Amino acid sequence: MKKLLTAVLVTTALLTATYAYSDDATPRPRKATKEIAINPAFHKIVAGNNIQLVLIQGAYKASVIINGDKNSIELVNVSMDKGVLTITAKKNLKGRNVKIYVPVTTLTSLDVAGDASVTTQGIVKLDDLKVIVQDGSLVNLHVIGNMHIEPGANCEFVYETYRKAKVLDEQE
Repeated sequence: MKKLLTAVLVTTALLTATYAYSDDATPRPRKATKEIAINPAFHKIVAGNNIQLVLIQGAYKASVIINGDKNSIELVNVSMDKGVLTITAKKNLKGRNVKIYVPVTTLTSLDVAGDASVTTQGIVKLDDLKVIVQDGSLVNLHVIGNMHIEPGANCEFVYETYRKAKVLDEQE
């Protein structure tokens, strides 16, 4: 009985040590944030392949915030030229959970590349927004203002829009 109990305890100790070692041996990505100053007067955003973009109302914000693991956020390129904010990646970011937060105030055009996604954080107010989507892209925008969605070359899409709602007074 002592031999059996000793054998069970030794086996349990070995399995526990093996599990603990294998758990520690797997490196976990470290979360990081990178802030990039921009000129907030851009009118167009071009989002590259596999980019996860989040638009936020940004009258007083002048920087793009990139959240994700430390190695992946370094792969994101942010550039501006003649009022166009371009966000691309040096390598494929698919499955890396990198989110890029962009403040918008005067945005009129949004070009979303394949397998990229664009959402809003809360409701964003924009006067006239034209959105061009490519194959595999996902757009989920909560916008107050006029918005027009167009498919890119050789692309078909399905979309829903919500029209203005009329609030009735209870007395009516």
